Amino acid sequence: MTSENPCERVSRKRTRCGRPADCPWGNYAQAIIAARDKMTPRRLTESFIEQLTPHLAINDVRKIYQRGKAERTYFVGPPLRVHGALQVFCIDSPRHDGLYGVPMIYYAFATRRPESYVNHPNMILPQMRDYEHSELAEEFACANWPEELVWDDCKSVMCGFLIQPGPDFKRTAQFTCWSQGELLEMLAYDHEPTCEVIDDSLLEVAIWQPSMLELSVNHSSFTANFCSLCGGGIVKKKCTFCEAVFNMPFTSAPWPYALPQLVAAAYKWVGFDFKIAPIEARKAEHRAWAQPGYTPAIPNEFLGFGKQQRIIEL
Repeated sequence: MTSENPCERVSRKRTRCGRPADCPWGNYAQAIIAARDKMTPRRLTESFIEQLTPHLAINDVRKIYQRGKAERTYFVGPPLRVHGALQVFCIDSPRHDGLYGVPMIYYAFATRRPESYVNHPNMILPQMRDYEHSELAEEFACANWPEELVWDDCKSVMCGFLIQPGPDFKRTAQFTCWSQGELLEMLAYDHEPTCEVIDDSLLEVAIWQPSMLELSVNHSSFTANFCSLCGGGIVKKKCTFCEAVFNMPFTSAPWPYALPQLVAAAYKWVGFDFKIAPIEARKAEHRAWAQPGYTPAIPNEFLGFGKQQRIIEL
């Protein structure tokens, strides 16, 4: 199994929405992939800045270029999936022996403007840096790929990992999901298997990091770990379906639920190679749910996972 991000491998040929890679969304996505490539950093050029900032006029691109030659510089590109999000890039120069190196362009992070949380009026947002031309970035995305953009209506965010079995702990791939309900409440439902309850609640699924970051900015998320062989949940370092063994940290929250169908379909679409079809792990969860006396599994360790423990000295 390859450790290369499957979304980036396939997106060189086509976009996540199935349109040719030379559409506006595809061209922009290709530029982000190039900026994220740590093996071959991109040298500072006006043409590459222009690819990452399709919303800017050439004079604004040149200003960023000139500033980047003199100092560390951040600039933003349009959102990929979420209204009000911004993709942030950095121009910086590695320094060796006190000397200023060759300026390079790197992918930095994703952030979101306050307008992005219009459906979360009570959310307390941290102070966000005021980036130049952020309104133009939103306008460009709305004009060129409006069908890709969504408003944030989620109630909870789940960050999931596919884990490689074996002695070396390795996260093979990652995804982020928006749910329309509170996750811990949904885990207590018993009207259908929990993997289906979660699947029914999903509003958005992202399996490419720049899109994932847009979904998760300023949201606290729950972590779920799945077997990369079959999509089964992992409890006590063991897959609940294929029984593969994982050398995971003891602090990892147990997750006894199979990979939701929408997530499995997204990975299949980009060519991820599950050795056992994830539907088999879901079928096993269905069989357990159908047994008399079934009780939804909400491990106590999961309910307290991520909370800082208090240490008291007497």
